[in-house]
Amino acid sequence: MIIFEERTQELVFVLPPNIRGEGVNAISFPINFYWAKDSKEVNQYLKLKDRPYPLIILVRSPEKLKNRLSEEVTRKCRFILAVSEPNTDLLNTDRWESSYKAVLNPLAENFLYALEASTISRLHDDFGLDRVPNYAEADKNNQIDIWDVVVIDCTVSFNNNCLKPLIWE
Repeated sequence: MIIFEERTQELVFVLPPNIRGEGVNAISFPINFYWAKDSKEVNQYLKLKDRPYPLIILVRSPEKLKNRLSEEVTRKCRFILAVSEPNTDLLNTDRWESSYKAVLNPLAENFLYALEASTISRLHDDFGLDRVPNYAEADKNNQIDIWDVVVIDCTVSFNNNCLKPLIWE
């Protein structure tokens, strides 16, 4: 049986890390992954982890299977790509530089590429992408951290193939 969350996690683990700074001052941040049904579950995860950002969250939803032995599983997905930005007074122009340009836009591009190009997944044609600064405040979603996010709504299929290495530009 194909487990959607496990296949997503496999893809996230092959994403290139986020690198901030240059030369000897460069710091590499691995991409973290979690799945949850609601903000309460995400908050429990955040309490257990120290600085789990950047973070990709798969919001739970039902999947379509032809039968239990199906070689492909399809799901309408919502992925939340998040970075913590506790300064709620920042203007969107500042957030664009620090959160979106530096981290979230490249992460979204890499994640969408992985969904499209990997041997284990297929990103269906239409998808939505929304950039939401001050996400916790904007959506009143009860997160314990304040985020800048990219929300990706899409339909993804996973198969049971082996994941072959992706080529990153």
